[in-house]
Amino acid sequence: MSTARDIFLEHLRRKGLKVTRPRLRILETVLGRERFHFTADDLVGIVNETTRRKVSRSTVYRTLDLLEECHIVRKERIQEGFNCYEKAVGAEHHDHMICRECGRIIEFHSQQLEQIQDSVCHEHSFTPERHVLHIFGVCRRCAKKKKD
Repeated sequence: MSTARDIFLEHLRRKGLKVTRPRLRILETVLGRERFHFTADDLVGIVNETTRRKVSRSTVYRTLDLLEECHIVRKERIQEGFNCYEKAVGAEHHDHMICRECGRIIEFHSQQLEQIQDSVCHEHSFTPERHVLHIFGVCRRCAKKKKD
């Protein structure tokens, strides 16, 4: 079984691109993250905190595009003009609730929703490949702040 690193290195080779230290640092940082969701700017800061040789913002964006192409990360458009990324390797399927006030992303999985989707697809003789569900609203913390 190939590791995410092997997949990335093979992807670079197929595209005729060099394996560079910054690309590998970015990959390792993404794979080592405990929190799933991050922005490209978050990643720039995290990578540059842990190394003496700084990585440019453009290198991070280009590397994230490469990681997305080989399905190591997934880019999610959370709202107009705002994307975030999450690890795709080793992640279970889940959906998102997104707070419009603070931007907090709450991951959840609902077997009931999965069954409804399967039923609707079957009813329409449709073969799903993947789906994305984003529910926008206000999280409990922000709702409480509004009340206080």
